[in-house]
Amino acid sequence: MIPKKYLLLLAGLVWGTAGFNILRLGLLAYVGLVKPLYLLLSAAVFVIFQKMVFGKLVQKHTARILAYETPKVWFWHFFDRKSFLIMAFMMTMGISLRKFSLVPIDFIAFFYTGLGASLLLAGILFLRQFFLTLTDNTKEVIHMDFQKLISSSFHYAIAGLACGVFYREFTKFNAFTGKTTLAFTHLHLLVMGTLLFLILAAIALHTDLAKQARFQQFRKVYAVALPFMAVMFFVRGILQVLQTPLSTGANAAISGIAGISHILMTAALVLLFLALRRCTPKKRKHETHFFEVGSF
Repeated sequence: MIPKKYLLLLAGLVWGTAGFNILRLGLLAYVGLVKPLYLLLSAAVFVIFQKMVFGKLVQKHTARILAYETPKVWFWHFFDRKSFLIMAFMMTMGISLRKFSLVPIDFIAFFYTGLGASLLLAGILFLRQFFLTLTDNTKEVIHMDFQKLISSSFHYAIAGLACGVFYREFTKFNAFTGKTTLAFTHLHLLVMGTLLFLILAAIALHTDLAKQARFQQFRKVYAVALPFMAVMFFVRGILQVLQTPLSTGANAAISGIAGISHILMTAALVLLFLALRRCTPKKRKHETHFFEVGSF
């Protein structure tokens, strides 16, 4: 048996993993099929599932889990029977659609992308609820800065997945087997974007990090530095895959511009560590009450 709050963590990991895999399949199918209509259809699928299914599911199971009277429950209670049946049905249908080619690749592209993104967001929302329980606050009160950090993490996850798909398909299309900086683009976005902002969101829940002026400065500089670095990876990587000859001046220019992105990254990380050094833990309610009583 485990503390009931960890059921939210399990739900987040399960739905997040499922969403990641489905989104990956959708993005892979999108290669060569990117059209405005399909992008709109993916957005529509995402909104429909988020509003009518997964958004309500997160609220329902969060309330159910926190309502358990016993502090510890069996780990499989992170979902009820109905939710397990829904998951089994979705897995069966997904495997069947692809294995037996029951639908065209166009459908796989826009539908799986929208569905996977919605599932991934549901997993992130469950993780958000888990982090909230760590602050002894079970009410649906989310700090705006926490929401922004989670949103940034999600956006970098989408960008990282898209870059990974592009790297795989672009090198395959050009029959390129050598080394290219395209191989590092998605890794940087997923680690220095998604993972970093998830960690910062967790820290912000327990400290006054979000109130630090240095942290706000870090976010502004970092919002430019990391995408800038990713773009330069793309520029250099595409030229490498296409085996485009560069003059000494052009090569130096690309390296110099890329160096600016590294300087910005360094400045942003320095600001982050300065903010982390100055932040202090938030006082829990029972700690505040203790000191208030003691003061009398």
